[in-house]
Amino acid sequence: MVQSLPFVQPLKVHSRYSREQILAAFGESTFKRKSSNREGVVNLEAKNAELLLITLEKTEANYSPTTLYNDYAVSEKIFHWQSQNTVRPETGKGLSYVKQKQTGKSILLFVREKNNDEFDNIIACVFLGLADYRPLRSEADEY
Repeated sequence: MVQSLPFVQPLKVHSRYSREQILAAFGESTFKRKSSNREGVVNLEAKNAELLLITLEKTEANYSPTTLYNDYAVSEKIFHWQSQNTVRPETGKGLSYVKQKQTGKSILLFVREKNNDEFDNIIACVFLGLADYRPLRSEADEY
């Protein structure tokens, strides 16, 4: 399935890419300037877009207790993403997610199972494409 974005980018949905390839594809890293981004959220202000780089299996050995987010696929079309622990829905970054439809912000998902494979090689992310933010009003809400 081809998803249209309001800007050109070279990546294909359902293909695997390293973090470096993803950042280069969106102009965050170049031959002259390497991105300093180390987080799983990359804001592309000039493109009105945000990249979410998600690792599903997290361990306390690799993540702090405040970054052990509970991210998982609910179904083929719904993905549960837990925002950074400082984000609140009524201000700043959280408000930008809530108002995604009004602002036209593009949110793109890149997901990998875990950091490394059984040979300790870094696992690349699968580009899942565009996402529409839907707030979960409570843990009891159904998808």
